[in-house]
Amino acid sequence: VTKGTFSRCQPSAAQVARACVCSPLRGRTTSRAMRALRLASVVATARPPADVRAFASSVFARISFANFGHNDAAVSSVSSSSSDDDAPSVGTTYSTRRTFTQEDVSAFAALTGDSNPIHRDQDAAVSAGFTAPVVHGMLCASLFSAIIGSRFPGAVYATQTLKFRAPVLIGESVTAEVILTKLTGSRASFETKVTTENGATAVDGAALAMLPSADDPGD
Repeated sequence: VTKGTFSRCQPSAAQVARACVCSPLRGRTTSRAMRALRLASVVATARPPADVRAFASSVFARISFANFGHNDAAVSSVSSSSSDDDAPSVGTTYSTRRTFTQEDVSAFAALTGDSNPIHRDQDAAVSAGFTAPVVHGMLCASLFSAIIGSRFPGAVYATQTLKFRAPVLIGESVTAEVILTKLTGSRASFETKVTTENGATAVDGAALAMLPSADDPGD
C-alpha cells in the first residue's frame, strides 16, 4: 500500500480493511504499533470518503487494542465475571483496562481526520475547559467493540448508543465494561460503560450484537 495508490482513487471499505490487516510494510523489525501508525497516516493523507473513514476507524480500534497494548500500563486482557468456558449468561460482565497515550490519540486523529486541537494542544484543551488534552470519546468507546469482538470471535456489531459524560485525559487509566443484559437466540444486548481512575463515568450506552452460534468453528 502506498500513498500513490490512495491518491489515484477513492478506496473502498474493503480495500482499507485489507490494507490495515494484510499490508506487511518493509522491515521485519518494524513494530506492529508503528505499522498501524503508518497505515493511519496513509489513509489520512488520501482523505477518503466519510463512510471509508468510519470503517477505517473501527479497524483501527481492533489494531489499537491488539497492538498498542503490549505492556501492563497500556491494556490488560479482556476479563469476565464468569468462567470463559461457560456459555454467555445474562449478568456476565466483560471488562478491560486501558491507558491511552499521546501516540495512540495522534494515530486515531490521523486515521479519522479529526484534527481538533483539544486532543493534542494544552492551550486549546484549557480554552475548552479541560485541564489537559483529552482522549477522543470515540476512541474510548471503541473498547466496547474490542471487548465484544475478542470475547465472541465472529460476532457482528449491530447498534451502539453513546453518551459522553466526562473527559478522559491522555495518560489516564480507564476501565471499559460490557455487561450482558439480554440474550435472545444469537441477539445479545449489552450495557456498556467506561469509567475513569476516580470512578467517574466517562462514556456509557447500550450495544446490540449478533453472536456466532455455539457450533461455529470460529468461536
